[in-house]
Parts: sequence; structure tokens; C-alpha cells
Amino acid sequence: MSLRARFRAARLGAVLLLLALVTGACGTARAEYIAQLAADGGDISGGGTGLDGGSASGEPGASEAPVVAAPDPAQFGVQLDTFFGAGAAGMYDAAVTGVYEGLAVEAGFLPGTPDEDPLGAPLVEDGPQLLVASVPAVLVAREQLGADYVLVAMLYQRSGSVLIAPKGTPVSSLAKLEGSTIGMLGIGNRSLDLRAALAKAGLEDGTGYNSAGEYDFIFDPASSPLADMLHGGMLAAAGGTTYDEYAQLLEFGSSDGAPAYAPGQLAVRNLDETGDAMLGTGIFARASWLTDPKHKDALVRFLQGTFQGYVDCRDRPADCAQLVVDQGAPLPVGHQLWAVNEVNALVWPAPGGIGSLDMAAYQSTVDRLVATGLLAAAPPPEAVDLSYADAARKALAELDLTGSGFTPQAVPITPGGLGAEPAPTDATEDGG
Repeated sequence: MSLRARFRAARLGAVLLLLALVTGACGTARAEYIAQLAADGGDISGGGTGLDGGSASGEPGASEAPVVAAPDPAQFGVQLDTFFGAGAAGMYDAAVTGVYEGLAVEAGFLPGTPDEDPLGAPLVEDGPQLLVASVPAVLVAREQLGADYVLVAMLYQRSGSVLIAPKGTPVSSLAKLEGSTIGMLGIGNRSLDLRAALAKAGLEDGTGYNSAGEYDFIFDPASSPLADMLHGGMLAAAGGTTYDEYAQLLEFGSSDGAPAYAPGQLAVRNLDETGDAMLGTGIFARASWLTDPKHKDALVRFLQGTFQGYVDCRDRPADCAQLVVDQGAPLPVGHQLWAVNEVNALVWPAPGGIGSLDMAAYQSTVDRLVATGLLAAAPPPEAVDLSYADAARKALAELDLTGSGFTPQAVPITPGGLGAEPAPTDATEDGG
């Protein structure tokens, strides 16, 4: 089966899962909510309000229990900007552990693939309601597609973007890469921060350097396309992330027998550390969809469950790594434990609480996109509305939502990402 055929099969499976969730499961969530309410002594026969903190109409009599209304069940299609992986682990956790269901929410996840632009999927009729993607990519999509996307929660407080090359490649001086072929993560337009950094160094795609892709995903657990491209000299350097592509190069050799790289054989430019990074992954909804008050209430519940899931993955990374494998990610649990640990380091600590946005970082991202011509003009203020994330955090006041004491685990790299025969390493080595 060809690579694109595999992508189509994976996306079809995800669509069927989404349809099953939307058409069949929501009644269960509502029934269990009502059953629990009754068990707690609530009166389910009257009116009331959902999660907005309002009071029910009238006052209960002396012998009556307070009236609490079940929230309207909600189904969400969640479009991911890449294939199933650790970046969405907190959402998988909330789905599998029943957190969403307890909030009368059902979620189905659609992977990003080469066949369709994931950034445009929510714009089609009956498309997914939510988009999980990098902020710069969505800002560009707003402008180019005329989309009314609104950033409703910021997941990553750091980007995790890196430029990786064999040792000796001058990644510490981007101008010295002139004339090179550089790999870009094309699906979901996830290399805009790298493109902006190259543009700032005076290099434009097609003149100062040539870009290449086709290594975004891996389906054969014994072969990494990025390893083939770097070992084979097709790329001088490649954009990637601390939580995926960097690990692949330490886990996999090339298909023609070259061994996996050792950490000391790679030069890594961490864009967070060099000041080149832009904002990372956030959650977006459409402004037109948010005009319905029921959708607003449902979104708060979804975010509430999502934040709880990411707290869970922070505290139980090994369990979440297995969830990522169970969701259909092609690489095994050793790779996914590395990935979940690195994603945790992007989410935590979150000084303003998970879902919050550093407005200075947002403005810097906008300014750099405009300055390098990737964005024609700054988006309007209504492109950001964090009131939904604020409300979700308020409902989770008993949880640690900042993770101020978080430190990543020391996760070993293992051959093939299998989780055996550990060989500890460091994901943030710089060189060149």
C-alpha cells in the first residue's frame, strides 16, 4: 500500500470513529450524568442552569434538594494538524478515562494528513468543530482562507521547534545554510517559525535555500523517512520537534543500513533557546459557531475536560504514552513516552494556568509573521478570546493548573522506540 493510500485509510478510520461518536454515544453521557445526579439527591424534573454558575429559577422548599440541570450533550469533531501523536495525549486521556463523558461531551479526533489541508477542514459543511494547530499556521490560514478562527486556549507555553543536522552543519548560523536543501514539516504548515528565522537571516525559499518535505509521518515502525533523508544527503538540515523527529533520528537508522545517530553526531538548533520560536499549539473554534450560547457552554466543558487530561498526563506520563499507542500512533510506547515527556515540558509550567496566553509572545509571533511577509497584516483583536479557557480553569480550581514545580523525567532513547535497552540522551543539545 502506498504512503498516501495509508494516509487515506487512516483518515477514513478516524472519520468512521468520529461518526460513531457523534451518532451513538452522546445519549450514554447524558444518561449517566442524570443517573449520578439522582444518586446525589438532585431533582432532575425541574429547570436550572449548566456550568455558568447561575441559579435555578425559584427557591427550593425546606425539604427539597437544589435543582441542577444536566448540560446539553455535545459532540465535537477535533481536527488535529498532524497524525495521532503525543501532542493530543491530554485529549485522548480525557476521552478514555471518561472525563469528557462525565461532562456530557463526546469527542472524535481527525488526523492531519497530506490528502487534505487540516487547517481548512473545519471550514467545510459538517466539518469538525475544533482545530488543534500551531498559532502561526492558523493566523496565516485565517488570512489566506478567509477563516474566522478564534484562539480559545493556548496549550503549549513553548514551541518545541528544532533544526536538526549532522554534526558540523552550521545550524548556529542560518545564513551559512545558503544554497542548502532544508526539510520542512509541511502538513499543518508547522515550519513557519523556521521559515521566518531563515528569512530574517536573508534566506528565502527557492532562492536562498530549497525546501523539501515528505517526512512528517512514519508508518513503518522499522523505518524513519527522516533518517533516510538525512543519512542519504537529500537534506542538509531538517525542521522538527523535540518530541518527535529528534527522537526518531536517535531511534532509527536508515533503511540501507546506516545506524541511528548518537546525540553527539547531531547539531541541534533549539528555536525556543535562540529566540527564533513562535507560539506553538493552541485550540481554535470558529467565531460563527460560537454565536450559539449552547456551543459556548459546551466549549467550556470540553476545555475543562481537556485541561484535566493534560494534568493527568503530566502526573502519569507512562499511562498517557500507552494511550497514544492505543489511539493508533505508529511508533511504539518507548518513543511515545519520550514524546509525552517532551510535550509535558512544552505545556508545563504554565505561569498563567493551562490554556492561558502570554500576550507579549502572541504579539511577537504576529510581528515576525508580518515582518517576514508570511502574514500580510495583523489579525483583528477578535482572533483571540480566552474567556472560555478562563471559565474552564475556574471550574477546576482544586487542580494544580500551573505546574510550577514541574520538571521533565529523564526518559531514555531506545532502539526503534521500543522501550527496551535504554541509552539515555539529551534532547536539547546545540551545536554546529
